[in-house]
Amino acid sequence: MKTLFFTLSSLSGMNTSALIMMLVANGVVIGISVYYFVRILRMGPTDHVDEDEANYPRGG
Repeated sequence: MKTLFFTLSSLSGMNTSALIMMLVANGVVIGISVYYFVRILRMGPTDHVDEDEANYPRGG
């Protein structure tokens, strides 16, 4: 009986650590994604450049 209890407690401990690891990993990924998304949204508009003034490479 003691061996069964020890095995079940070890299994539940492993599941808890796996759950915590999953939540931390998901939190990091979501945090980085939100950071860059907000960073892009807060960027100002780019300067307008007329096509005549643009430095496009010319063929030939």
